[in-house]
Amino acid sequence: ARVLDATGLGTPNVDLLIDFRIVGSSRDVTRCVPLAVKMLTWAAANGPWRSVTLASGAFPMSISGLQLGAVTPLDRYDAIFFAQVLLARPQIQPDYGDYGINYPIIGPSPPRAPKPNLRYTDGLVWQVDREDRLLPGNESFFTACARVVRSSYWAGINFSAGDTEIERCSRSDGGAGSATQWLEYGASHHMAC
Repeated sequence: ARVLDATGLGTPNVDLLIDFRIVGSSRDVTRCVPLAVKMLTWAAANGPWRSVTLASGAFPMSISGLQLGAVTPLDRYDAIFFAQVLLARPQIQPDYGDYGINYPIIGPSPPRAPKPNLRYTDGLVWQVDREDRLLPGNESFFTACARVVRSSYWAGINFSAGDTEIERCSRSDGGAGSATQWLEYGASHHMAC
């Protein structure tokens, strides 16, 4: 009420964001679902709101410990959390929000020139491919892209702008890019999902 009074806004003009920040394990999911349902019950009693979004993130702080030359599936606990909240039939059905393919908290700068990697969203998991620098420059990224394009979870060249670039790289066509581009490709695909 104090925030609404201070801003002079009514709830119909407010986008309510319920942010759980990190939901990084099945234990977190179990603990957070009842709290989210309570918050949505409160929102229903104190609205209507222009929108209500339930947000959280689950991507790990580091992928440097994941196997090289292979795909490692990582559970998307943020998406699992949201799905379980919806199964609880809250009084308001919230919109989904997440932190994408990055760790939710900005921390120290990542190391320069990380090993080629691709973070590919696949339903309730991320398929994370890390490659060693076996080819010149960042050309090992081409190997990761080729593996995704051959996989059962490949969404197709037209699914997103990122998928178009992943397909191009799978053919070793043009440059392999840098960590910034790899994140752009994965984020584009993630947002399309």
